[in-house]
Amino acid sequence: MNQLSSLHLLYIFIGGGSGSLLRYLLGYGVARLWGEPTPWATWGINLLGSLLIGYLLGRMGEFSSEISLSLRCLLIVGFCGGFTTFSTFSAELLSQLREGYLLGALSYVVLSVCGGLLAVYLGSKLAE
Repeated sequence: MNQLSSLHLLYIFIGGGSGSLLRYLLGYGVARLWGEPTPWATWGINLLGSLLIGYLLGRMGEFSSEISLSLRCLLIVGFCGGFTTFSTFSAELLSQLREGYLLGALSYVVLSVCGGLLAVYLGSKLAE
């Protein structure tokens, strides 16, 4: 097993900050375009992030010892971890439930989870 160093933590920090910033800017752009914030922006970002992580894992070899730990820390743990937003997803889901939008909340869960799994699969296939 590779040793985690302070440099790897820096890569996670840089990747995570970049992914979070891009997620925020995309969500902000969608809210400006639609005139209000919407949980579907988070849904789209989650699918895009799932596709990207699937592609990266497929391209790098999910369990390959040849993968650079630095690259994994930067792109997968950092960038994709900062970009995908399942914690935001959960908060928005709770908000929908509290507001009584049961069908919308159920649709949001099913489409996010199934869509995310499908996107990771498609990303890994694109990498082949």
